[in-house]
Amino acid sequence: MERNQEIPSSGLGLGIAGFVLGIIGLLLAFFPCTFLAGLVFGILGASLGAVGLSQARKVLAPTGLILAGLVISIICTCLAGLKLTQTLSDKNRPWKTLSKKINDWEDHSNDESDEFDKAFNKEFKKELGGDMEDVLRNLESELDSLDSHIDNLDEKLDKSLDSLTDEEKGRKLGKAAGKAVKAFVIEITDSTRKGRK
Repeated sequence: MERNQEIPSSGLGLGIAGFVLGIIGLLLAFFPCTFLAGLVFGILGASLGAVGLSQARKVLAPTGLILAGLVISIICTCLAGLKLTQTLSDKNRPWKTLSKKINDWEDHSNDESDEFDKAFNKEFKKELGGDMEDVLRNLESELDSLDSHIDNLDEKLDKSLDSLTDEEKGRKLGKAAGKAVKAFVIEITDSTRKGRK
């Protein structure tokens, strides 16, 4: 018998890869922000270790390192899975905490909004001189009165214009329109100046 028999290495490469991924995954599984990566590495390491073990057993190759990698990868996967279930439990859900903070902020802003509405309505009524509905009713009655007054003036204008020639009508209407536009411009200018003060 010859002592230099070659030892089959089938599956050893996959076993080493599984071993390395299992160790890396195990390290990552301990930290809260990297346990998902540890879970992925653990699953990959276990898969590679299982395939490597299967290949090694077919050719009667040594399986010590491959089994070690498979065991470490399984431990890593279990640990990371445990961390995942702990994170997803009701008391530790980050989105519940975020949702609570958002609801608290909305309640606070609603309280501020109510205070703003009360202050705004108080000052608005004070400046307006009463309730908005009362002011609108008064304005509507004034507009109705103004409308009937305009109708009366329109009738008088029609009667007075019937006796005039077209040229006289044009001059009088042009003069009246110019005065109205001039008064309107003055009113707008005055109200703009008062608003700036």
